[in-house]
Parts: sequence; C-alpha cells; structure tokens
Amino acid sequence: MLSAVPGYSQTQDAAAWITMDLQYKISKRLDAYTKTQVRINENFTQPHYTYLDMGAEYAPGKRWAFATGVSFNFKNEGDRERVPYWSFRQQWYGSITYDKRFGQWRIANRNQLQSDLEDQRSAEGSWFFRNKTSLRREITDKWSIQASWEGYLRIGYRPPEEDFLHRTRYVLVVKRDTGKQQSLDIGYMLQRQIRRSQPDYIHALLVTWTKRFK
Repeated sequence: MLSAVPGYSQTQDAAAWITMDLQYKISKRLDAYTKTQVRINENFTQPHYTYLDMGAEYAPGKRWAFATGVSFNFKNEGDRERVPYWSFRQQWYGSITYDKRFGQWRIANRNQLQSDLEDQRSAEGSWFFRNKTSLRREITDKWSIQASWEGYLRIGYRPPEEDFLHRTRYVLVVKRDTGKQQSLDIGYMLQRQIRRSQPDYIHALLVTWTKRFK
C-alpha cells in the first residue's frame, strides 16, 4: 500500500553561480552581449552546469527593450561507467522588458519565451514562459541594491511530479560600479523546484562581473 503512494523528501543544496557578462554597444539603440556562467553545486563541491549565451537587445525607447539569443548549455549528469558525463543542449529565446523609473527607484518586468530547458531525452518538445519582476534602488552613484522574483511556467506536457510553476527564484543583489565601464554584483538566490532528479531548494551565492564596451 505504501509503495502506491508517491512520496517526495525535501532536500537542500548550497551552490555558487559565477557569471561573466560582456556587453557591446552596436548603436544608440542596439546592444549585443556574450554571457557565460559556471555553477558549482553539491554544497560547493561539484561543477554542475555551465553555459554560453549570445544575443542582442534592441531598445526603441526608454521603457521598452526586445532581446533574442541562443544559449549553449553543458550539464553534469554524474558518472557513466566511472567517467564524468556531460550532456549538451541549446536553447533559443526571445523576451520583452518594460521598465520605469521613480526617482531613485526602478521597476522592471521581463517576459521571456524559451525552448528546451530540459534534457533532450525528457523535454518532449516543451517550451517555457518566464516572468521576472525586479525592483532596484540607487543608494549612491556607485552602489545600488536589487530584489527580484521569477517564475517558470511550462508550455506543453507537464510531468505529474511537477508543480504548476516549474521553478521559482527569489534574488537579492548588491551592485557596485567599479569604474571603466565595469560593475560587480554579489547576491543571494533561493530557488524552489519540485523534481525528483534535483534538490527542491537551492541556496546560491551569486557573483557577476560585467564589462561594457562602447
């Protein structure tokens, strides 16, 4: 009787997500970017995931921005016959962002559609809609703080063990302008995800270095 009742044990994991973000000014309204990230999970002991993201963003005005790009991802699937096995997939995405300033405050909402979040063997052609809302407060000319919430909604087949929202993220980041078109972000992220193959909760240290080229 007990074997017929599905059970899920809540798990926790600590991680470090380290990002390098390079931004290129093409024209007054068009930017290109290259971003790469390394994720170290299993309580900071195991390289788990890395990606290379390349895209472009067009801002026709002060409040709207449109972006599209492709991401090449490598995920550590564990050992296969005692040999580390990394799976590969690529994602295409497009997004629309609206942001508004209120004095020293800035609020932004991004809506993004992307493909193939899951491994190719289990994706079943699913797409994902991601909604992210962020609130930023300028402290000084060089310091700011930002909080954000993001939810992932699967479009298509949803596994029976998955919640209505595939994943949620809560982020708090302190931003520092280090000069010479560079900045450094340090923050904390809480990610909640109900899946049998990954922890339900990930607590991640976030470090992002950004460089802008005119």
